[in-house]
Amino acid sequence: MDRYLCKILMLFCLFFIVACQERQTIVLGLGHIPAQTAQLQVMMGYTRSGAPSQSSVVAEERVTLDFRPYRGKPDLFDLFRIGARPPIGLVGILSVSVAALAEDGKLLGSGDGTIDLPQEGELLLGLDLAASHIAAGVALSGTTTTCERGPLIITDVEQISAPPESATKTQLRLHGFGFHPQATVRLGGLLLDTQWQSFSALDTYVHLPSAPTGVLSTQLAMVQPDGTECQIATKPRTQTFFSALSVAQSNASYLRNFSVAGVPLLPGYDAKETAIGDVDRDGLPDIFLSGSRLQGAGGFLAILRNRGQLLDGNFFDEAEYYEWSGGSGESVVVGDWNKDGMLDAAVTSKTQGKVIVFYQQSAQRGQRFRQITAPGGDRPDFITKGDIDRDGWLDLITGASNDTNGRAVSIVYNLGQTFDMAPPDYLQSVPISLTDLFFTDMNRDGISDFTLLYYRSIPMGSELKTIGAIQSFVEQPDRTLLGTGESLVQGIGGRAAIGDIDGNGAPDIVAAGPYLPQAQAATSAFSVLFNQGNGAYRQPYTAVATISQPYNIVTGDFNLDGKIDVVVASVSAAESGRLAIHLNQGSGVLATQDYPDYLTESAYSTDIEVADFNRDGKLDLVVTTTATPGTKTGSRVQVLLNTTQPSS
Repeated sequence: MDRYLCKILMLFCLFFIVACQERQTIVLGLGHIPAQTAQLQVMMGYTRSGAPSQSSVVAEERVTLDFRPYRGKPDLFDLFRIGARPPIGLVGILSVSVAALAEDGKLLGSGDGTIDLPQEGELLLGLDLAASHIAAGVALSGTTTTCERGPLIITDVEQISAPPESATKTQLRLHGFGFHPQATVRLGGLLLDTQWQSFSALDTYVHLPSAPTGVLSTQLAMVQPDGTECQIATKPRTQTFFSALSVAQSNASYLRNFSVAGVPLLPGYDAKETAIGDVDRDGLPDIFLSGSRLQGAGGFLAILRNRGQLLDGNFFDEAEYYEWSGGSGESVVVGDWNKDGMLDAAVTSKTQGKVIVFYQQSAQRGQRFRQITAPGGDRPDFITKGDIDRDGWLDLITGASNDTNGRAVSIVYNLGQTFDMAPPDYLQSVPISLTDLFFTDMNRDGISDFTLLYYRSIPMGSELKTIGAIQSFVEQPDRTLLGTGESLVQGIGGRAAIGDIDGNGAPDIVAAGPYLPQAQAATSAFSVLFNQGNGAYRQPYTAVATISQPYNIVTGDFNLDGKIDVVVASVSAAESGRLAIHLNQGSGVLATQDYPDYLTESAYSTDIEVADFNRDGKLDLVVTTTATPGTKTGSRVQVLLNTTQPSS
């Protein structure tokens, strides 16, 4: 926060001296007011020059008005006149603290700074309200207080003795603001090391006996010199990952801010999707990337080989490219197509209506794969794999995002040393717009099933209504497929993931949808559909609040508590490629979160996958992003290594 505020004060602290008055009027200017702000809590005080221990309150007010015009407009800077007017001629320092609060009192953002008091005239000063998602190790999820005099608000919680430095204990450093400069802080019966850095800025340290993960409840007591005290409760959450890929100019403070550095792809190469597999058979998961180049006139497959250690600031070799012309590159899948023990790949080319199949034949860069082209169905976007005809060979399953003839899913049969060049078989259904495709066992009978995430139009009176839905198709004894029923989801246009969220042994589905149908608006929630054990899902879906425009979504036990968690990536350009982690609280309850854990370098997330890249038994993340069209930032590959330590 200190670093942020130094920059803020240089940019926004304005000093205007007008005609001499007996008392000074204070006008507060604010920028970057967070979304959902319902009220501002403003606290000001001054410290007389030469007497730092003698402080006085100038203003302690709450500003309530309609903040909707300020939301989502980072360049807007507005003024709020504060009623308190200190005497002219004071010599000292003015301390200012502002908190942006939601209707439920949750802290959304804060600003804190100091400025020398002028000798005369009106005082106009400005602060920027930075998002309170700080810092290294843990992030704030809420603060409540019973303090009536100048409520203390904990803005940041920093884990400064984090694993792997110490697997047995953790030291938290709490930053906050409030008017308690003479107060001490107690946690249980333990008196904490408390430091008031300015009139309003607090630093205090909390020593915990272990290195926990998840949501931590910390109860603090503020003890005044007269013996009175009040209670402050904070709920910081542990951060789970740190960046493993970095660019040359990255430094510790950059990564400390949870800005995820990434390795750029070649200029003009737009990454679309990621797959994980061991291309060189060294036991380390490598990264496969698919995408388009030449603005869709050509496609590519790229391989980033895992080194197993950080060398020259990077965990992976430079990308190894395999290209083709005449059509785009979309989705990628990996598998051993000819059962020779070497990992192969396949990429859909939507504009060609083809699948580019890669057979591994060499360990040499640039000579590793030979290519063939197979039919892919009608404009295929998505691809997965499975032995559909149970002949022992992995077949390819493609999906089209804009189906108009009821043939959204096609099957390309593997003949052993090549793929069938005849027009592929397809699953007949109503026309849908597919957004994700799975082939896995959803009813626990040992046979893989088709699961589709899509949106489509249905008649509603005299108009058509768009719905987002998911449905599984399970195999019957006669080998026919039976739909388990259409289950609605919130939003459209996103991806999905599968995991046992409620721990009942049946795979559930989490579905992201960045757009609201029938409205020019974005969603800020994803859907959870709980499997009843037969591939049919409990209705209605459960909505979990998250960051704006959730698009990519993955599941896994990221904090090592035995429960399946969810990570969401935003597709919103305004969100700057944000990621959010939703920890499973048990029985399928996912922690609601509407602020980011990490911010990637580029605007749009195109894919997110999980793998244990450093073989430490913990799930890591790989994220591909691409920039806003027209900007200089290109596609990026970003890896986050999991730093969670087991609870002692």
